[in-house]
Amino acid sequence: RFTAHLVEKFNIERSKICVFLPPIEPQPDASPESLKKLDVRLGERGPLLATVARLEPRKGIDDVIKALPKLIGTYPDLVYAVAGGGDDLIRLETLAKELGVEGHIVFLGRVNEQERAALLARATLFVMPTREVGRSVEGFGISYIEAGWYGVPCIASRVGGTVDAVVDGETGLCIDGGKEGDLTRAIERLLADGTLRKKMGKAATQRAHHELCWDHAVDTFRGLIEVARERHRQSGGPRA
Repeated sequence: RFTAHLVEKFNIERSKICVFLPPIEPQPDASPESLKKLDVRLGERGPLLATVARLEPRKGIDDVIKALPKLIGTYPDLVYAVAGGGDDLIRLETLAKELGVEGHIVFLGRVNEQERAALLARATLFVMPTREVGRSVEGFGISYIEAGWYGVPCIASRVGGTVDAVVDGETGLCIDGGKEGDLTRAIERLLADGTLRKKMGKAATQRAHHELCWDHAVDTFRGLIEVARERHRQSGGPRA
């Protein structure tokens, strides 16, 4: 819907704009070897917060790090695993040291398909409170859907297209990233309520396996193509 709103600015009729959410391919099961390797890397601690993203300021990883001191007070064995590479690594590592939480963060670097599957299979929550930086903004957030495939509820911020990727109150929580403490409260809420967490995880899995899996979404995509084809035929010209 975020991208559709941008398209409307080009004076295109709203009735001619259809929203098709980006689907994903079926995700692999984590192998016993990849799970064991991850457990060793994380020290078998928990609960486990996870982010899979390129390390850049707009992903909001620094906001998760800032929330850790309070969270660790309640969950002393909590660990935050970040998968991905990028130029923001040194700044994030420095921030973790300044806050005294470096022992609770594991930067996994770039991960392969099996390593990512293991992380998401083990994760308690997927947290990526993105923000807008200049003209750079999250148009959707396919990582939230990939996490949902493994039954992991997500926490996102209401920025760009993330509200389409995470259904607030159903597959996770959408927060106001500019509101102090909102992220911490959202994490605390889901960590404390296992029943709600399980319910959201189940809904996220259902959505990822059906509505947002290519095997099922292709019919929707074909339907949109047929609508466009019919409009083109009725108009009799290439500008349909």
